[in-house]
Amino acid sequence: SLYLIRQEMTVSQKQLGEFCEALKQYLKNVSAQRDCFHVTAVRLPDGLSFVVYEFWDGEEEWK
Repeated sequence: SLYLIRQEMTVSQKQLGEFCEALKQYLKNVSAQRDCFHVTAVRLPDGLSFVVYEFWDGEEEWK
């Protein structure tokens, strides 16, 4: 069964650059996981909010 994770985060303008670098590394690490079918991040129009979507083989694999 497919397991979808959706995480929404809002960051401060001051932390935006650091957050984007950390998010980039997180996406790279998660996409390398064998049981992760797909991971993507969307930046919302306010410029400070992000939604990360992860598709996993199952709940145990995600944890």
